[in-house]
Amino acid sequence: MATFAFRLADQQRHTASSAGQGQPARLPKTRLEVIGAGFGRTGAMSLKLALEQLGFGACYQMTEIVKNPFHARLWRAADAGHRVDWAELFVRYRATVDCGAAQPDTPFPLINTTRPFREYTRHQLGVG
Repeated sequence: MATFAFRLADQQRHTASSAGQGQPARLPKTRLEVIGAGFGRTGAMSLKLALEQLGFGACYQMTEIVKNPFHARLWRAADAGHRVDWAELFVRYRATVDCGAAQPDTPFPLINTTRPFREYTRHQLGVG
């Protein structure tokens, strides 16, 4: 996922520079109000549930791919370096968690969830 996030950032920089703006491209107009920027296994599901309980309505988390196979195609296209209509992906959501939606210089409040490194690597990689 980290590699994808770096490729997405490169795509955004290229989009902005080819548009002559000199700034990172922002998400097109969406209903998003809050973005959770943490990697998976850092409390993303708990944050998703909390945001929904706080009144943000449906919160996008990678589990949505199972419910919406079309979303998987969009994420694969973005990972391959193709342009993606992010507004189309997030049209039904006011909040999102997981690092895929995080962008530098985003106009939305960011919530960064973390986990201690040793615990994260032990859980993710079986190392430590």
